Amino acid sequence: MFLLQQSISFDSFTNSCTDCLKQKRLYLSGIMSTLARKVWKFFISLRLAIFLLILLSGVCIVGTIIPQGEPDHIYLRNYSPTTYEFLKTTGVTDLYHSWWFVGLLGAFTLNLLACSLHRIPRVVRQTARTDPVLTDEQSARLSQVKKFRLNHCSPDTISLIAETLGRHLAKPLTVQQGATWYFFSETGRWAPFSFFLTHVGIIIIISGVLVGSFGFQGFMKLAEGESSSVVVEKKSLAEYPLDFAVRCDKFEVSYYEKTGTPRDYISTLTVIENGREVVTKTIEVNDPLIYQGIYFYQSSYGIVPGGGGEAILHFIPRGDSEGKEYRAAVNQRFRIEGTQDEA
Repeated sequence: MFLLQQSISFDSFTNSCTDCLKQKRLYLSGIMSTLARKVWKFFISLRLAIFLLILLSGVCIVGTIIPQGEPDHIYLRNYSPTTYEFLKTTGVTDLYHSWWFVGLLGAFTLNLLACSLHRIPRVVRQTARTDPVLTDEQSARLSQVKKFRLNHCSPDTISLIAETLGRHLAKPLTVQQGATWYFFSETGRWAPFSFFLTHVGIIIIISGVLVGSFGFQGFMKLAEGESSSVVVEKKSLAEYPLDFAVRCDKFEVSYYEKTGTPRDYISTLTVIENGREVVTKTIEVNDPLIYQGIYFYQSSYGIVPGGGGEAILHFIPRGDSEGKEYRAAVNQRFRIEGTQDEA
């Protein structure tokens, strides 16, 4: 009897524990399901999208007012050390690379994805409908519905109605059920998917911004005939070595004849890798040299001290339609013929 009582007690305890574990699993499963629904509802919320858009717009305004990615002395010239330290700590001096700005873009991207996934099934059901016979409930939701009776419905009348609908709307689907004819004409069937294309476009732009944020910006000073394989990083002024060298073969500025203002800046660059010339390209405004994913733009120009070179000047006195051309070495002074002026 004693052993039997022990056996019964053990089985009861085991069953009790199993039921307890099942209840806990069901309870946790219910909590997780409820939490998942709340999170999903949060991310498909229109209020969240509006809030994030307003917040991102405000951040971009701040980024426009406060210079971004400048050296320390530029900020210390305009702000006190305490204010600058606060701006630097919070990432305001480099907004578009700060972790919280990337987080805002990520949250907005998740919001767009969630909204798209939430709406697509309903839109697919709407556009997949091909039955031209609508119920009274479906007809009530349409803005353009017309019902009328004809005493006699000949084939010519059917053709005339179909032709009229096709001329003003789209070629209709025609179905006869008993003595009733149904004409269903539809335009803009795929228009409901426009939101999806908009969302995808925004996500692509955000992805491009995020990918571009991992790059760097810098500058190289090259005189004609010089080459360099080091880029000076714009923000930290640190040197960034490249796996290749860039040589400036030639630089020239073209001017408008009437006004004399610069029209175009042209530089001929050559990429040298492993001792041999790989690429040669003449770059202009908005037409950079691209090599190994790095874009080389012409940003500024100037005179190299002691670099030599020759300048060509064209003077046109008043009343003289032709003028006179002078050639002189850089930094050389000369007298303009017929005047007491020097250049």
